[in-house]
Amino acid sequence: GDCPQEETITRTWTATDDCGNTSSCVQIINVEDKTAPVIDALPATTTIDCPATPVFATATATDACGSAFALTFNDVTTPGDCAGEYSVTRTWTATDACGNSSTATQTVNVVDTTAPVIVCPGDTTIGISDSTDPSNTGTATATDNCDPGVTVTFSDVTTPGVCEGSLTITRTWTATDECGNVSTCDQIITVSDDTPPSITCPADVIVECDESTDPSNTGSATSDDPTSVITFVDVVTPGDCPQEETITRTWTATDDCGNTSSCVQIITVIDTTSPVLSGVPVDTTVECDDIPLPASPTATDNCDPAPVVSFSETSTPGTCPQEKVIIRTWTATDSC
Repeated sequence: GDCPQEETITRTWTATDDCGNTSSCVQIINVEDKTAPVIDALPATTTIDCPATPVFATATATDACGSAFALTFNDVTTPGDCAGEYSVTRTWTATDACGNSSTATQTVNVVDTTAPVIVCPGDTTIGISDSTDPSNTGTATATDNCDPGVTVTFSDVTTPGVCEGSLTITRTWTATDECGNVSTCDQIITVSDDTPPSITCPADVIVECDESTDPSNTGSATSDDPTSVITFVDVVTPGDCPQEETITRTWTATDDCGNTSSCVQIITVIDTTSPVLSGVPVDTTVECDDIPLPASPTATDNCDPAPVVSFSETSTPGTCPQEKVIIRTWTATDSC
């Protein structure tokens, strides 16, 4: 026939009786091949994760007539809902020598269920005047096994610090691929107040020893930061005498974040006031046989509790041997 499995059989039947008489008739038998090869069952639809490559089974088939047949395949790829997802359907075709054919398919779905890999910038500490923009504090990076176009975003949660101006930013970085898979990481940004307050000292001053060295008299330091606490510490250096000294007063301004700045004021304590004598007798005129003994004046001082009183006496001859002028001098001297 038209192909190896097809043929036409012409069958001649003959009837012969005992006397040798015969008669014949003809039967035509057409042998056709209309049955396609049967492809053995292929694996059911499967799903794999990208970036794995679809793997297909090799089809096998049988033919009812034993005809030689050819097995071929064709792949059709259908894009998925996002980059990295797609489906491949492989269609096998078995065709025998008589042109009968059959098909069978196997589908492999490739999906993206793996989140990107994200790497956060390191935790960092910055000053309150520094920018918290990622250009200053660092940017997260992300890679994906299927999608080259990963989107990286961030959101901040701010927690107040222990003092005004300081705070902690928890920056959550999020990497999202086109298939909606998400991964996150956290970066901690500590904003600290490391700027000391300004401080202005009062001018250096000179005071008498009986004047107060309290700031209410000698002046107080000031700061431009209203939260600052201003304190001072004195270092005293003795002067040339007990009532004189030099006070080195160090003023310190401390803000509520613990930053400090200092300045120095010099307070010079001097004693320029003389003691005051009391009980000095007035000038007097006496007879030559009635010269009084020296008096004992006392002295007080604004700073020295015990000024020393000394005495000296000189005389000048008068107009006759028994007359003279006696000059008695009492001197009060303080320790300065």
